[in-house]
Amino acid sequence: CTRHRVGIIWDMHGAPGSQNAENISDSDGAARLWTEPAVYWPRLRALWLRIAERYARNPYIIGYDLLNEPLLRRYPGIDPADLRTLYVQLTETIRAVDPTGIIFVEGDDWAQNFQALEPIDWDPHLAIAFHSYPPTASAEGLARWDSLRVRYDVPLWHGETGEVEAPFDRNREATRFLRSVHVGWSWWTHKKLVRATPPWVCPRTPGFQHILDYWQGKAPRPTAEQARAWLFDQAEKVNSRYCQFLPDMVASLEGLHPDGVTRGTER
Repeated sequence: CTRHRVGIIWDMHGAPGSQNAENISDSDGAARLWTEPAVYWPRLRALWLRIAERYARNPYIIGYDLLNEPLLRRYPGIDPADLRTLYVQLTETIRAVDPTGIIFVEGDDWAQNFQALEPIDWDPHLAIAFHSYPPTASAEGLARWDSLRVRYDVPLWHGETGEVEAPFDRNREATRFLRSVHVGWSWWTHKKLVRATPPWVCPRTPGFQHILDYWQGKAPRPTAEQARAWLFDQAEKVNSRYCQFLPDMVASLEGLHPDGVTRGTER
């Protein structure tokens, strides 16, 4: 990214202990970041410190998205106020080595509910990172987050959205609207297996399908050698040269052009 002058926002998608009990955080079925804070909060602080120490002086590091889609209110015995407490601690940790990198904070309930974070005022370089599917495309849809922007004078970032299928009209509507109200966005995602919603649709290899079938009790167990070979083959097949490019999808994102996305992918 430095070579190509592309900015990076680090996103803690799977925190030590897991910030929710879902598969997206590599959870074992429990949100241990909240149920075992004495164990996992120090690990998370140490991890963010190591990342910030390494990259604080790199001009292409925009900032730090502290936790991806934390969930607290839906679990019994967990205090939603813990989210703000942890965010303040993580901010202090990062500020020890990086005084100006932007701190992106996501709310409870899949980065949608920011009530437990108020007042959102503990650092001068905060940004509110909200998620929604399908993409937010109107003032009415943005209102619950825009009110926070006004109240705390904190910028908004539509940090994750997408999953729109052809003809991609909602993409076009949303990105034009977001540009008009000065809200940045990041699309989910760059590539996917089979599903035709991102710029590239990657093939699912027969070997990987066998592994999936085995996990579901529909196929015999592969040998370790087979599993390794099949997984590495699938990893290779997500290279862009093996994938189907969807230029109409890219063109539906305001400000992007398909030629700019595909340039250089033949290397």
